[in-house]
Amino acid sequence: MLTKYALIVLASFLVSALAVFLLKKYSLKHNLLISKGVPAVGGIALGWAFYLVCGIALIYPRGLSFQAVGILISSLAMLVVGMIDDKKELSVPAKFLTQLFCVLVLILFGVKMQIAGLGSVANLGLTVIWVLGITNAFNHLDVMDGVAASVAVIAAGGLGVICLLTAAWAIGSPTTAFWPADLNMLLLLLPLMGAVLGFLIFNLPPARVYLGNAGSHFLGFILASLALALSYAPLERRVALLSPVLVLGFPVFDTVFVVWMRILKRRSAFRKSADHLALRFLKREHSKPKALSYMLLLTLFFTLSGVALSRLANFQGVILIGVVVMAGLLVGVKMAKVDVDNEKN
Repeated sequence: MLTKYALIVLASFLVSALAVFLLKKYSLKHNLLISKGVPAVGGIALGWAFYLVCGIALIYPRGLSFQAVGILISSLAMLVVGMIDDKKELSVPAKFLTQLFCVLVLILFGVKMQIAGLGSVANLGLTVIWVLGITNAFNHLDVMDGVAASVAVIAAGGLGVICLLTAAWAIGSPTTAFWPADLNMLLLLLPLMGAVLGFLIFNLPPARVYLGNAGSHFLGFILASLALALSYAPLERRVALLSPVLVLGFPVFDTVFVVWMRILKRRSAFRKSADHLALRFLKREHSKPKALSYMLLLTLFFTLSGVALSRLANFQGVILIGVVVMAGLLVGVKMAKVDVDNEKN
């Protein structure tokens, strides 16, 4: 089975790399979707590579689950919305409404939060906030070569590990009902990882292709959706329900940090400025590769903490969350001291 999984990732990687290469050449030849002299077509290429490979992996011979169909359809809609946004930048209200439509499609297929003890309205509201939040967090991350795609690979890997750990637990448990559903999600995560890696070889500093809004929104949306569709813990280990928040914790942390910095300086949260974490590392006179390595170390810290949380008892999990929060605060306080208003760098 591991050989099959490796082949899925390899096939997706090769198809994606080829698609990015060809679309890059087409974009340069026809001056299509060029940003700062670089084609912003990587998200479109990796998206279509993902759909091709995961379609084969799921349809033959196993077939698609209802939730997997919903994730594929709604994420495809998000990819198309991003393509439109790349071609003709949408207004903030238009982006919100189109993204909300994609989330509602996802919910119609049963992909939503189902936290016991919360009412259906609260679960639906949290679903909308979660998916829209992660979707736009990835878009905010895409401010430096390699960051958003690398974070996506690590997060997808973390969710994949949780799938496998859950499967191992389920096989030895009297209750195995959720295992087939988790397997379906794993067969979406693997092509996603391969497709992003195929794009990433063109996006590492110095980038030869950009994700574009299509790619960053697509990655955030599908990862948020897949995180909702997984099983994390039985009722007696409620703290494990926060595992996806930590697995995708770095995009959340980056967004919260940026928004808070803008609030402190009485700036609009929607205004573009050089106050992102990645750009702060550059302001400290780090090279792009070194700044990227710091970002990835932080991502690994959050993601591995999320994987660990999925296996811990409640008390241990609370301690781990406390450690992660304290670490985040320390990094935030240190990076807040970087002067981003000084344009010398």
